[in-house]
Amino acid sequence: MSSNQHYESKVIQDKIAYWKFLKDATAETFMNAFVEFNSMITNPNINFLLVNVEMENAWGKEIQDLWIKTGNVLDQNSVAKWAVVTQEFSKELTIKHLIKGGGTATRSYDHLVAKTEEEAINWLLS
Repeated sequence: MSSNQHYESKVIQDKIAYWKFLKDATAETFMNAFVEFNSMITNPNINFLLVNVEMENAWGKEIQDLWIKTGNVLDQNSVAKWAVVTQEFSKELTIKHLIKGGGTATRSYDHLVAKTEEEAINWLLS
């Protein structure tokens, strides 16, 4: 498990890559975590991604490209499902747009925007 003051990461049940971006996370935090994400997601046992977003403005313009790049990496590594946990349901359409691949919406994985980690984990493992 990796941890710093801005995000946490770990593997759950040997198949879910997990990231939690804390309230004080920034766009730079996302960029730093993306390096770790790339190395973790290439593990053939990883079938699912869970991202819990507590930070403010995680859906702003400066981070949107990273959400789309994350989806590219998931597709390239045959990840089956991606769940995002957020309390900002006012941003649900933006979140879905980004995790489905932006304007192209050509992703091969299933996706869910959830309010709790429990809901997300249950869906990922179902």
